[in-house]
Amino acid sequence: MLKIVNRTISPNPNQFPQELINDLNRDYNTNRWLKQSQQSQFQSSSTLAGTGNGSGFEISVENILSTLENLSSCCTLAKPAAKSIINKFNVSEKLSMGYSELLIANQYEIINKLLLLGKDCFRLIKSYIYTNNLGIDQINDQLADLFSETIINQHCNSNNKSSSGSFSTSPNMSILSLSLDDQVTGGKAGDGKLNGIDPNWTSEEFHEYIRIGRDPFTFGMKLIEATRINYESYFSVDNSPGIFGNTGMGSYISPSLKQQNYNNNNSNGLNGGGVSGKLSSPIGMEAEVEMFVRAHFCFVVACSVDGTILVLNMVKSRVNYYADAGKYKLLVRLITGMQCYNELQSIFDILLQHNQFELLLRKKIHQHEDQNGLKLALHSYLMKKQPLYHEKLEILFLRFNMYREIALNNEQKARSRLESLGKMVDNGIGNNKSNSLNSNSSKQE
Repeated sequence: MLKIVNRTISPNPNQFPQELINDLNRDYNTNRWLKQSQQSQFQSSSTLAGTGNGSGFEISVENILSTLENLSSCCTLAKPAAKSIINKFNVSEKLSMGYSELLIANQYEIINKLLLLGKDCFRLIKSYIYTNNLGIDQINDQLADLFSETIINQHCNSNNKSSSGSFSTSPNMSILSLSLDDQVTGGKAGDGKLNGIDPNWTSEEFHEYIRIGRDPFTFGMKLIEATRINYESYFSVDNSPGIFGNTGMGSYISPSLKQQNYNNNNSNGLNGGGVSGKLSSPIGMEAEVEMFVRAHFCFVVACSVDGTILVLNMVKSRVNYYADAGKYKLLVRLITGMQCYNELQSIFDILLQHNQFELLLRKKIHQHEDQNGLKLALHSYLMKKQPLYHEKLEILFLRFNMYREIALNNEQKARSRLESLGKMVDNGIGNNKSNSLNSNSSKQE
C-alpha cells in the first residue's frame, strides 16, 4: 500500500502476490474491481504498445483509492494502519503534496493547512485527527485561536486601525502562520472570509467547526479570553449568588490569566462585576460582541449553565457602554445572536429610548435563526407597553406577517369606531328631541 500511494508501482492487480489476489476474489465487489482493472489494463496496454511502458496501466487518484480500499478490506490486524494510509493519501491529494512529504511534516501544521481550505475539509480533518491520535486539547486551542484571530483581523481591517502592533498573537498562533503575507482570501472581497474561516458562519456551520475539537466549553472560554476582559470578577459568588459552585465553570482556570498582570487587566477590561469603572474594548466593540455571541453558543452546545450566565453577566455590564457609543446595531446583534430575550430585555428599552427600535424590525431573519422567538418576544414586550407604542406594534404585525393579529387589531379599531359613532348618533337624536320639545312648548305658549 505504501508503494502504491508513493506511486513507485502502479495499482495493477496482476502485480500483487497470487495469495492476495485469491483473497480479493472472495469478495464480489473486489472481484468485479479486479476484472475491470484487468480489462482497462488490457485496453491501455494495447493502445500503448511499443511505447516501452511495461505495465501500460494508467495511474489516477480514483484508481489508487479504489485499490487501497480493496486492499484494506483484506486486512484483519492491520486495518487501522490501512485506514491511516488511505486518510493520509486523501490529505496529500487535497494539499497537492507528496505522500512522503506529508509523513515528515508537522501534523498540526497539516491541520492548519486543511482548515484554510474551508468547511469542505472538516470531515477529512476529523478523520486525520482520529487516525493519528492527535492531542485534542491542542487541536481545540488551535481552532479557537484561529477563529478569534480571524474575527479580530476582520474588524481591525474594517475599522482601518492604525496600530496593528496592539494585537499580540497568542502562543498557539505560531503554528497557524497567520501572517498577512500568507493570508489567502477564500471569498469575495469584503465578505469577511479569510483563510477559509468565515466569521459570518451560520450556527450550523459554526457548530461543525467546533465539533472538530470536541470540547465546546473550552472553545467558548478561549473566545472569552480573546476579548481581553478580566472575566474573573464574574466568577465571584457575590456577583452571581448560588450559580457558580465547585464544578463546571468555577473550576476553570485560564492558563493565560495566571500570567497576566491584574493592573493591566483593570486598565484594559473591567474593574469588577458591579463595581463602577471605565469600560473599554481592547479588541474593538464589533469583535468583542461577536466573541460574546459565539462563546454563548459554545456554552449552550456544552450544556453549561455557568458558562451562559457568565456571558450574560458580561453582556449586561456592557450594554449601556455600547449604547453610549451609539453602537445600536451591536445591541441588535447581541440579542438576536444570543436569543436571550427575557434576560436582555433592557436592550429593548434602550432601543425604544433612542428611537432605534426599528433596527430590530428591519433585521433580516435567516432560515437558521429563531424567527418565532424574536417575534413572540417583541410582541409580548410591546403589549406590555400599550397604548404608548401602538404604531410599533402594527409595524411588528406587518413585519412578521402576523395576519391573525392584524385582523384582531382591525376588528378592535372597527368596534371602537362604531361605538364612538353610535354615541354620536345617540347624542344627535337626543339633541333633536330636546330641540323639538322646546319648539312645541314655545308654540303652545
